[in-house]
Amino acid sequence: MKVLKELIRIDKLADTPVYLQIANSVMNNIRRGHLRPGIKLPSSRELSDLLNIHRKTSQNAYDELMAQGWIEILPRRGAFVVKNLPEIKPIKLTTPGTLYLYPEKTNFFVNERELVCFPKPTPKNPNEIKLDSGLPDMRLLPTEFILREFRSLTKRNTFRKYLDYGDPRGPLYLLETLANYLTDTRGIPISERNLLITKGAQMGIYLTSQLLIKQGDVVITGEPGYFSATLTFKQAGANVKSV
Repeated sequence: MKVLKELIRIDKLADTPVYLQIANSVMNNIRRGHLRPGIKLPSSRELSDLLNIHRKTSQNAYDELMAQGWIEILPRRGAFVVKNLPEIKPIKLTTPGTLYLYPEKTNFFVNERELVCFPKPTPKNPNEIKLDSGLPDMRLLPTEFILREFRSLTKRNTFRKYLDYGDPRGPLYLLETLANYLTDTRGIPISERNLLITKGAQMGIYLTSQLLIKQGDVVITGEPGYFSATLTFKQAGANVKSV
């Protein structure tokens, strides 16, 4: 497989790690037909000698290719390009069948007064600069890198345990760390049993309002203020007064 030396180009000055350059190059050559499905690839040691790189780098490249489903490692045989490539192929649309619509009314009672209608965000020009509550610029999010790392990690046996349900209160280590932090910095003598991790501030506001607010209770909010919290208080039955 000395042909790989000609097919794979490495730029050690580029921002992309070398192992990803190798993996991407192998994937591109498979797509172009330069490496056919089922062909045997050199071992990681042979690849490192061929490309004059560290063996760990070539091993990481093979791990990445295997995680994305482009190659398979067979015991005592070596690395092979998979026969069923992970390519999305178009499927013909079938003739549309009967269109089923939801009924106008449900067969069970719904108290519409308790429904809260949150305002829908209006689409904005992606080139405009947003001055809001401090949300990060999502254009800077390395989406492809995050998805690639997530796929790679979830295929490793050591990470299988994280795919199951965890403690509904939150990870125990995080709870213990927060309890110690609040005790040391705020003087609050608590333990992990007194804490609950929520999926953001809005979930915490909702749980608190359901616990403390009774129908007709008066809740004072700021104006202008956090409108999502105000709507949550109204849903809980509060009489909201703005100041």
